[in-house]
Amino acid sequence: MSVLEDRATNVWIGTWGGGLNQLTDETVRAYTTLNGFPHDLVLSLCEGRDGSIWAGADYDGGVTRLKDGKLSHYTWRDGLINAPVHVLHEDRAGNLWAGTSKGLSCLRAGKFVQEAPQEHFTNRTVRAIFEDHEGRLWFGTENGLSCWHNGQFTNFTEKDGLSSNVILSLYEDAEHDLWIGTIGGGLNRWRRGKFAAYTTKQGLFRDNVLVVLEDNYGYFWMSCLDGISRVRKAALNALDSTGGGPVRAVSYSRLDGLTSVQFNGVAQPTGWKSRDGRLWFCTTKGLVAVDASIPVNEAPPPVIIEQAVVDKRPFPVAPSSRPVGGSGRSPSNAPEPLLRVVRDHGELEFHFTALSYQMPEKDRFKYMLEGVDAEWNDAGPQRTAN
Repeated sequence: MSVLEDRATNVWIGTWGGGLNQLTDETVRAYTTLNGFPHDLVLSLCEGRDGSIWAGADYDGGVTRLKDGKLSHYTWRDGLINAPVHVLHEDRAGNLWAGTSKGLSCLRAGKFVQEAPQEHFTNRTVRAIFEDHEGRLWFGTENGLSCWHNGQFTNFTEKDGLSSNVILSLYEDAEHDLWIGTIGGGLNRWRRGKFAAYTTKQGLFRDNVLVVLEDNYGYFWMSCLDGISRVRKAALNALDSTGGGPVRAVSYSRLDGLTSVQFNGVAQPTGWKSRDGRLWFCTTKGLVAVDASIPVNEAPPPVIIEQAVVDKRPFPVAPSSRPVGGSGRSPSNAPEPLLRVVRDHGELEFHFTALSYQMPEKDRFKYMLEGVDAEWNDAGPQRTAN
């Protein structure tokens, strides 16, 4: 599934089996093989400069142009690579680029041609295409990142600083930084000729980033294979400038109203920001529209240690124990109780929890045992440290 909003604020949805759908206000119009559309398995979408809608199909369905109710269909007979079309992009010069599962094609003067170097694109899936503010074209593939500029390609891989060679999405922000969503390598940023990576080690929800959207409130929204999340962009900037602690990613799941947490990254665009500020994401069970003004309580809840377990014997912590972090305060000025354990004698385990009553099942924890752990351990929803 893919989605975009055209200049007339119609939302176009590419479906796998239901053809091309047009959402206008609350009315849906379907273009399928039943009413003359060439194919029902639509993967990718793109709006042309003249307002036409381009749709790329799965298998050998080719590319279709819809303009003022008229259809034009291109296949391998017109020079297009005979393969599923995962992404489409029309550049400033009016050339249409088609990224397929077997390489890259470009439509010029009514005919598709192959301009990419054979060693980089042939038989490799091209999943993302983006044109930056300077007119450079960026291509995300399963073999790294390529930049087309002044008639030449420059290729980047993990050897050049990427955290993963499998790239699914590309986005340029107002500062002209290029953000790169990868499989297995989290979110990458290309700035001034260098790559920086942000993964679950820095606080991201997942290391698979299917799409990156920026809202009007300073957040990046990212979909993955099992949900969506958002992270404050300023927090990522702070990581680069100060090398500080992990960022805080807020994730959303069925508990927040999603009918499916399995999001789609097969084709582009798999997410879109509409003119009214809403964010659209594709899932395996339909389309999700997100109001990005959702309030978030970013204050971490107090954490308390409930008990210590020594050699399988529980030792409860006194009620006066002060919460760890958060804004909690000790209810008394009583000294903290001490538990002395003989060195190298049995197992030592701590049980803790957070004083959070708004969806506590979504709480996630990290812990570090001083003198034992060299770095923070991601415990997820578990509330034990040992």
